[in-house]
Amino acid sequence: MTFIYNSLLFLLAVLYAPIHLVKLCFSSKYRHSTFARLGFQKIAALGKGPRYWIHAVSVGENQVAKTLTAEILERQPNAQIVISTITETGQAVARSIQGTAATFYYPLDFSFLASSMLNKVKPNAVFIVETDLWFNFLDQCRRRKTPVFLVNGKVSETTLKRYQQFPKLAARLLAPFHHFFVQSQTYKDRFEQASIPSGKVSVAGNVKLDNKPPQMSAEETVAFAASYGLSHEKPLIVFGSTHVGEEELALEVYLALKKEFPNLQVALVPRHPERFNEIAEMLQRSGVGFRRASQKPLKATDFILVDEMGVLMNFYSFSTVGVVAGTFTPHVGGHNILEPSFYGKPFVYGPWIYKQPGFHQMNLDFEAGVQCVGEELVGELRKFLKSPELCEEYGKRGLQALSASKGATSRILDEVMKELSKNE
Repeated sequence: MTFIYNSLLFLLAVLYAPIHLVKLCFSSKYRHSTFARLGFQKIAALGKGPRYWIHAVSVGENQVAKTLTAEILERQPNAQIVISTITETGQAVARSIQGTAATFYYPLDFSFLASSMLNKVKPNAVFIVETDLWFNFLDQCRRRKTPVFLVNGKVSETTLKRYQQFPKLAARLLAPFHHFFVQSQTYKDRFEQASIPSGKVSVAGNVKLDNKPPQMSAEETVAFAASYGLSHEKPLIVFGSTHVGEEELALEVYLALKKEFPNLQVALVPRHPERFNEIAEMLQRSGVGFRRASQKPLKATDFILVDEMGVLMNFYSFSTVGVVAGTFTPHVGGHNILEPSFYGKPFVYGPWIYKQPGFHQMNLDFEAGVQCVGEELVGELRKFLKSPELCEEYGKRGLQALSASKGATSRILDEVMKELSKNE
């Protein structure tokens, strides 16, 4: 089985190489990560203390890595935390996480690359965030008897069907895991349908809800508003984590609502930085007056393209209402729709939330936000812009939802540390 997998992996690499080379010529997206993932990267020297490898694919998974890192270091201040990512945006976020001893790109899944990196890190345990499972890496962990834990785990219906179609391969892939800590009962049921013993799967909740987002003081809020040319006296809609097609929707909504609310402000925050210039060109063609956040000093403006990373939560904290994107396109399947709730702000999201059923169910339970299709977005936002009382009501329910759902990180690490102590 290992021979077949490696043969197919090598064949795919050979076939895809020309396509990837063309992408490298015309886009900078993968230039830093390509050679690093082929093994041409160094990691910082690690000190003494237990070593934990957290693998987080991109931005969203690094929210989990950040919370996990903070909790581990609170329990074991001398722990050495290393974080691997696949995307370059994820790498940028990982490098900003305090307490990490090293960050690097996850190697391509060839046995010799996985083995080499494991030999360099020598982790006491590996945490894989959510879904990114690689056969050779997990097999190398199994050979070394390195405990592997799935954190904030989830599995889609499509993946479950593949596991059931190829049960032997699925069994080999999943066997190295000591435990699966999943977000909801739905995911627990799916892993058990993939023949994982129920004793190895636990519903821990969602670690993202344990996140401690930035909180600005009154002075910092004033400075933030001045820096981005925002006004406290005007309502602000934040379109967070937008993808292809959603920027055009944001623009349509802005132009429609601007007629009724002439003092309306909008902040457009794309998910991926490599699209910043493309979106700016689209806005220029539209003729709308806008400013790019990176072009400081920023003059007062009612439409801001936020072409900076790591500031979305600050915009949510300043907002009147947040529109959580990645939900108005069928190709993404949703993000953390509760992010505005950390600041007691209402949120609106679209119909495509299939990758985040846990967050969707929480909203159904607490009614902290509104789900709608794109055609209804103007009408739903109009309700919030007209009623501060409605905003406050939804915001309070969002805070209640978060309060009721915290504790996943502690539950996970209690079990992990108990498991690791057995092997000492």
